[in-house]
Amino acid sequence: MEPVTLGAISIILLVVLMAVGIPIGVTMMLLGFLGVLILINPSAALMKMAVIPFSFVSSYDFAVIPMFMLMANLILVSGLGTDLYRIASKWFGRRNGGLAIATTVACAGFAAISGSGLATSLTIGQTAMPEMKKYKYDTAFSAAVICASGTIGLMIPPSTALMVYGIVTGTSIRSLFIGGFLPGLTEALFYIVLILILTKRKPAIGPRSEKSSFREKMTSLKQGIDIIVLILFVFLGMLFGLFTPTEAGAMGAAGAFIITVVRRRLDWKKFWKAIKDTIKVSGMYFFILIGAQMFMYLTSITTLPRLAAEWVGGLDVAPMVIMLIMMGIYMILGCFMSGNAIMMLTIPIFFPIVLNLGFNPIWFGILLTRVSEIGQLTPPVGLGVYSIQAILPEKVPIHRIFKYTAYFVGADVLHLVLLLFVPAVTLYLPTLFAG
Repeated sequence: MEPVTLGAISIILLVVLMAVGIPIGVTMMLLGFLGVLILINPSAALMKMAVIPFSFVSSYDFAVIPMFMLMANLILVSGLGTDLYRIASKWFGRRNGGLAIATTVACAGFAAISGSGLATSLTIGQTAMPEMKKYKYDTAFSAAVICASGTIGLMIPPSTALMVYGIVTGTSIRSLFIGGFLPGLTEALFYIVLILILTKRKPAIGPRSEKSSFREKMTSLKQGIDIIVLILFVFLGMLFGLFTPTEAGAMGAAGAFIITVVRRRLDWKKFWKAIKDTIKVSGMYFFILIGAQMFMYLTSITTLPRLAAEWVGGLDVAPMVIMLIMMGIYMILGCFMSGNAIMMLTIPIFFPIVLNLGFNPIWFGILLTRVSEIGQLTPPVGLGVYSIQAILPEKVPIHRIFKYTAYFVGADVLHLVLLLFVPAVTLYLPTLFAG
């Protein structure tokens, strides 16, 4: 069988097997192994199956994932993450849509701890939803705000999506983290502006809450100032090159442990839960990454990515047109697949094309992550929406929540356009702090 033919068949089988529910890590590992076995020989396939997993579990650089996961889980099990919402609600609550704005701000803050969109929305949502219900917010609107704001966790460093992209493509994780900072902040700003517009047009969906005095606002900072300092310490340390992303994760985990112990919010039961959750989630990501490396090795020896890059490079259209087509494909895939699945499916083909067209891999990584965020809000999959619906205090038809998330998807598309046509939003800080 011709290598290119085998590569095309492998990609088709990858889509089919994922569609029937086989885990993406298992699918990629199996197809990669069988493909290498067919194209080269069984010895080469077995050698790769031995070398790739060992390189991951023994690599210092790849320890960045469990380190940041441990930091997030320590703060999550201790309940300190919800303090960020209480601070934000004191500062932003006294206006129409104020608690919704506070939710967005708190999600952006918690995203700098969790690195996960779903963890961000569920953690902040459990505190924000009862508060918004108390002040008679429209439940569907509240759920949409939590869903959308939670997706910021995929962008604000330390984003697990950016870690995975960096490991798979060989792009600097530090540069990706720095590059995701301004897009994450501007994303939150787009959401805040949208909330102000919606609650201005329909004040009933987001009534005002109690007014807080300046003294109360300053007092509220005491609840989470140590977490805020930890976030700044970890990010600024990476920004100025004081430590690598892996070292930053270790510093964050150590800092989170000290804070939770000093504040007496951590016992042995919670500590053990944080350790188990870290092992479970990190193991899942490592398994996916090992499978991805096996599958990418297969695609590389089939020469399919190189041929696709040469074909696209020969088209008589502007490179930006090709990038727009890619973004359109990603948005369609996001309606049916998870962000991890989309990333692993498309990177072997799209990444060589991106490099061949001369685009910056950091910029592309941010765009890919941004489109993955949109996929969490769009039907029929809409994982973020269904997850929030499950924790609502009252039953709300899913179509009502999707009605409001549609507004946020509109804001997302406008933000994506900004990132596409103003690359400096992504690349200014990585360029400024290069090295």
